[in-house]
Amino acid sequence: ALRQAMHTLKSSSASVGGAALAARCAALEAAARAGDLEAVRAQWAALASEYERTRAALQRLQVAPAGETAADECAPTGAPR
Repeated sequence: ALRQAMHTLKSSSASVGGAALAARCAALEAAARAGDLEAVRAQWAALASEYERTRAALQRLQVAPAGETAADECAPTGAPR
């Protein structure tokens, strides 16, 4: 169930520009596929943080005035904007 959830969230986040979230989901999907629950636990907080960052950026996009966007806020942390 976790592997499938991470796969779905990975695809969904990638389709809306959440590259960093998609990368975190890919790592957890691989850990779940391997049955590595320790890796899942170790990465869970980072996933939750990235999810909140992406959610907030998308929320700002939804309410941004015409002509303004927050799409680059979904870029991986440290990536050029």
